[in-house]
Amino acid sequence: MIIFIGLHYRKANEHLSKGEFMKKYWIIAICVTAVTLITAVAMAQFAKTEDAIEYRKAMMFIIGNHFGQLGAVAKGEKTFDKDAVKKNAQLAAMMTQFSWDSFLMPQSDKGDTKMKSNALESPADFKAVVSTFMIEADKLAKVAETGDEAAFKAQFGTVAQNCKACHGMFRK
Repeated sequence: MIIFIGLHYRKANEHLSKGEFMKKYWIIAICVTAVTLITAVAMAQFAKTEDAIEYRKAMMFIIGNHFGQLGAVAKGEKTFDKDAVKKNAQLAAMMTQFSWDSFLMPQSDKGDTKMKSNALESPADFKAVVSTFMIEADKLAKVAETGDEAAFKAQFGTVAQNCKACHGMFRK
């Protein structure tokens, strides 16, 4: 397959000298190999179902802790401290970037978990909800940077609704 792609790529780049072409070809081949290896390592990250469950429990604990701090501010239980809100929003948004693949590992709806099996049965739906969550959490971090308390509370409400929707659909 790589040879076929290489031949096609050579035809599309006839204007290059053989040396320039080979340099570009090997760079592409190395990049494809690197992506393949990274993907394989990521998949091997959860060799056991229990590892995937523990990973996502830890991830959700950290996200929950920071969103809990933000929720207390949004509800008026804590005073609005721009720096603390900014820090918690940035950390929560960063944590949403971690691997959600741990939720989609086969059989990871069994055992010590709160995940419903429909996350595995409808991975496209799960990924869509997660994608929205990631986008809204990132927006929250950006709003928190401005120090605008009203905008923060409004965006926090949007993120909280997304959390409730996901938990309603995919949490026992």
